[in-house]
Amino acid sequence: MRIIAQGGGDDPDYCSRDATVTVTNDPLPPGFPTVDVKVDGTDGPGVYVPGVPFDVSWTSTDTTACTAYSYGSYQPPLATAWWGARATSGSQQVVAQPAFLAYKNDLLSLTCTGPGGRASDAVRITTTPIAPAATITLTPDPLNIAAGQTGTMVANINVTPPGSAADIREVRFSSGDSSVCTAFSPDITGPNYTSTITGAGAGSTTVTGTVELFSGETFDGEAEVNVTAPGPWWQVTGGEVISGSNLISRIPQSCALSPSCSDSLILNDPISNRPATAIYNDNYDFSSTATRGTVSATNQWLVRAGTRPNIYSYAFFNNLASGKNFTTLPNNATVRTPDIASAPLDAGYSWIRATGNVSLGEPGGSPQVLVNKKAILFVDGDLTIYDEVRIGNTASDFFMVVVSGDIDVDPSLVSPDTTTPAIQGIYTCDGTFSTGTNGVDDGILVVEGSVAASAFNLERDLVNENTDTPAEHFIYSPALISNYPSALAERHLIWREVAP
Repeated sequence: MRIIAQGGGDDPDYCSRDATVTVTNDPLPPGFPTVDVKVDGTDGPGVYVPGVPFDVSWTSTDTTACTAYSYGSYQPPLATAWWGARATSGSQQVVAQPAFLAYKNDLLSLTCTGPGGRASDAVRITTTPIAPAATITLTPDPLNIAAGQTGTMVANINVTPPGSAADIREVRFSSGDSSVCTAFSPDITGPNYTSTITGAGAGSTTVTGTVELFSGETFDGEAEVNVTAPGPWWQVTGGEVISGSNLISRIPQSCALSPSCSDSLILNDPISNRPATAIYNDNYDFSSTATRGTVSATNQWLVRAGTRPNIYSYAFFNNLASGKNFTTLPNNATVRTPDIASAPLDAGYSWIRATGNVSLGEPGGSPQVLVNKKAILFVDGDLTIYDEVRIGNTASDFFMVVVSGDIDVDPSLVSPDTTTPAIQGIYTCDGTFSTGTNGVDDGILVVEGSVAASAFNLERDLVNENTDTPAEHFIYSPALISNYPSALAERHLIWREVAP
């Protein structure tokens, strides 16, 4: 073999020298070790899939000990389980570690020693690139909430090959039907990604969680969301609320989110802009959430106090009205506008009496019972209200109903909104005051005046409208109280010291 060395300068042959070198390949001396390593029976190189095992086998001669090494462009070496002492011959399985988004090379080497010296052999392997993937699981599945309420959904994310939150660019949540629920994407980083799900209306839909990796791939997970209508509730404007037991009106969370709704039991009187007092004996709850809500938006006038048994019964008022000139109607009478209008006055009031199953108005009849005077109706029995009861002028007219049994409101009697009364007047009964229900989807009932009863059965359910509308709304009327007959007021002795 001839070797030529040339120097620098303008002349390429300047200071050139050549020499002839003779190379001989002498056979290994007797007893010198030999080593042969193969991967899957070949001398390599080979391309392998991360996580999939492959076979490494080796043989040697004239050796007493061997040591395995792996060298790679990725630390730790891609090939696992190929390190340390080995027998002078044998085989084993090796698994390539994951390689993220680029090819990675490993050199699997085996060095053996013997009396005659040291020998080595190596095989190169290449691990194919694998882009990371992710699975996303949303919990709970399903999520059950009421309309107007919120719930929390958590995205549990697993990145493969094994990674961490550093592989995640972002996580997004979306609702399949925004009329059922809305989903807000988390504004925090992992590992726990949570979304606030808000029920918008009764129904079912799917919420999708999407995880985007820095590699650009996106992966989805889904969970079902079932939204039920909130339960019915009631509200009062201006007047006192007194209960000898529990005081419950579970106002939904959605009310606070609506500009047309106030999430308090008692709204301020529109004239004084002040609320009244709520009195209860056992327990109270004014919210559908874990909190118990607020009694009013301004002054929190909530009192727990024992109440005396109801003495303002039919017998009580009937006794006070003794001696009055009553107009007596037939048994089971239907009281209409003419019956009230034609009743004579006694001390400025018309006194009317009826017995049995009495009704105010009738199905299919006149839509209203009009009261354009001061009148008191005594019912020794039960009363059903079918028609609107409207007082002509609350500043000068008055209407009161005293019932020994129950008062039932026909469910077809509804108000167009929460400020327009369907019934006006003062109503008291020894039994139960029931607002009536269709059993499916009721309308609002608004009563302007006062209602007193031994028990209340607030039956109405507005279903989807429960989100921001009370099923029953009671509006206190100071004008009616100012026209209350003195004949039905309690008589108290007044002690006065006089000269002998």
